[in-house]
Formats: sequence, C-alpha cells, structure tokens
Amino acid sequence: MLSRQALDRVVIDECHLVLDSTKQFRPQLLELGEVVNDWGVQVVCLIATLALDDEPEFFRRMRLSKAYLLLFRERTTRKNIRYCVEVVDSGGSGKNSRKGRGGQSVSKRRQTGSDDEEDEQEAEENKKVYDIVRDWMNRGVDGKVIVYAGSINRVERLGQGFGCLTYWNKVDTEEGKAKRMDEWMAGNRDEGGLIVATNALGMGMDVPDVRLVVHAGMPRQLRNFVQESGRAGRDGQASEAVVVCGKWMVDDARGGRQDTAKAHMPSIGIGWEGSTKEYVKGDGCCRVVLDRVMDGRMDRWECEEGEQLCDVCERRGLEQVMGEDDYEDSVFGSTGIQQEATGAIENEFEHINWVGKYRRWQTGCHIMGEAREAQEFKMQLERWSGSCVICRMGLGITESEEI
Repeated sequence: MLSRQALDRVVIDECHLVLDSTKQFRPQLLELGEVVNDWGVQVVCLIATLALDDEPEFFRRMRLSKAYLLLFRERTTRKNIRYCVEVVDSGGSGKNSRKGRGGQSVSKRRQTGSDDEEDEQEAEENKKVYDIVRDWMNRGVDGKVIVYAGSINRVERLGQGFGCLTYWNKVDTEEGKAKRMDEWMAGNRDEGGLIVATNALGMGMDVPDVRLVVHAGMPRQLRNFVQESGRAGRDGQASEAVVVCGKWMVDDARGGRQDTAKAHMPSIGIGWEGSTKEYVKGDGCCRVVLDRVMDGRMDRWECEEGEQLCDVCERRGLEQVMGEDDYEDSVFGSTGIQQEATGAIENEFEHINWVGKYRRWQTGCHIMGEAREAQEFKMQLERWSGSCVICRMGLGITESEEI
C-alpha cells in the first residue's frame, strides 16, 4: 500500500497497551511509534485511559510531536457506574470490611514469598469477593460479572471457588479462548454469566450488559483499574465496580502501620501508584480521584447529580440524614436495620441537592463542549477522507498526527 501510495492513515486502537509494554512484556509495542512514523501518513491513536501525567511518555513512545497534534478528550469515568472499595482485614472475620477504610485493627499475614499458595490475607479477600458476587446474583438482576485478579494462580483459585469460567492469555488455544468467550457472553448471572480473568480479558471486547466488575486486589496503576472497571455498564444501565483489598494497603496509604504494610509487599509485590493508594484510602469521593488523575478535573468534591453515588458519598449522605452514631449502628449492626436505613435514605436523597444550580450549569457546559469537540473531529476526518498524502503535504498541511 505504501508503494502504491494507497495508505491514507493508520488507526491504532487500545493504545494504553503501549504504556504497559516493556522489554519483557509485549516488547514489539515499543517499536510501534517509530514504525508508523516512518510511513509518513496520518496517525489516529484511540485510547480510553490516558492520564494527564502519562501524556508525555505516551507521546514519546509513539513519536508524536505535540506541535502537530490534535488532542480530543472525553470524560473517562461514566455516570452509571457505582464505584466502591471493600477493605478486608485478615485479623478479623471480614464483617467490618466497609468500616475498615477508617478502622484501626491490625492484619496478620503468613509470609510465603510465593503467589502459588493462598495466604491468610488473600483467603479473606477471596471470601469477600465470593460474598459480593453471590449477593449480587441473589438480587435477580440480569447481566454478567467479571472478577479480575492480578495473577493466574489467583484466577484459578477464584475460578475453582465459583465453579465458573476462567480466562488469561494462555489459558487455551485461540479457538478454545474464543469458545470460552462465546460461552460467557451467552450466559446470564449464575447461568454462565460469571468469569474470572486477568487483564487479558477486555482487549477488543464490547459486551454491553456487564453489571458487576470486581477486582480481587487493587491494580498497581490507576489507569488499569479504570480500563478494567470500564467494562461495566457499556449500555448505560446502572452497574458496579468494586475493589476488594487488604487493610494493609489502607494503612500504608494513611502513613500508619508501616510495619504491617511492608510485611505484605514481598509476597504481593511493590509499585502501587500513589493515586491507587489514595483511591482505596476512602478519605474522599472516588470520582474526585479518578477525574483528577485521568482528566485533570480539579473542580469537583463529590458525586454529582445524575451519577451513581460512590460508597464514600453514599456514606456521607447516610450520616447527614441519620446522624453519624445512628449510621454506625445501622450499617454495622443487624441486616434488618441496615435495610430499613437504606430504604429510608433513598427517599431522602431525592431532596438533597449535592451540587447546586451553578454546578449543574457547569456540568452542562462541559458536556456541550465535549459534543462540539466530537463533531469537529468527525468533520476533520470527513475533510481528509480520500485526499492524497502527497498533495496535502504540498499544500503545507502538517497535521499528520492525531490522537
């Protein structure tokens, strides 16, 4: 195509993989930018999760010059996803998992130094994952569930516990993996609608009715969490993204119990971004962290009107309506009281104005701006469609790179 001058542009999807590539992991992607740059044609990079701090490194790897670059951004998080973190402490029974974001109990861990064996902390986390998924299935809501785990061994253990399909890069032949995907996509709830996987599940996948995404352990990088949790609610319906992690991580994020936190790192691994620790810490709205890191938005402090409330904002609302003492008793007391409290505040939330008229107006302007950018992008592609690269270069048009 190059020799016949028939190549007009190159469109590259799933570009977040470029940032994750190393000399040991998908090393060919490190050469992608140099290869396409030598072709001398327009390049369109599609990426759903590009944090502002990652832009310079992405441009460098893809050999993109910012001087000749048009950047179109849309909000990363989606309104229909409820974000939640469940903190588990192996020192207890797991009943205080939600309270664990602010609790003080000390976790214990058997040091194995290997991911092959399920230790005490992981066992408690996995138990919580089982509870979350089974509770969701008991609601009778139609849809599918993905449980993500950070290692193949953990995927296998969780898959055996659920008795469900599992998926990772080399779990089967290409034909076998396709069969697993077809079986899962044809399922619903506990009838084949659950799969446990590594991050290999997701690339090129667009399943509209994933209602629950559970992470067994917080991913080390926030962009990977956003990418994987974004599999939920593609059809716009209410969905959930839940992280289950150990209290040692919250202790580390808070700067306390450093001895406990460090005790977990040799066998789990190190290298969690500060933003991931901030997310699980629970001091503020989940969306505040996600929007600031991924999109650079600095003007929000809570979930806004029309958005599914994250667990932090939900807790704040309960405290406002009921009072902090009553909230503690109801949430961490009997199930019946908790259900009564939840039903009562659902009506009260209708009367709570989270953001005010100015905030709603500001959000409306933001959405309209995104729509204009999308239309401009479409018109630009239409103008360039069918044009000759040589002629365009002769006219001095240098916008050869798009993202």
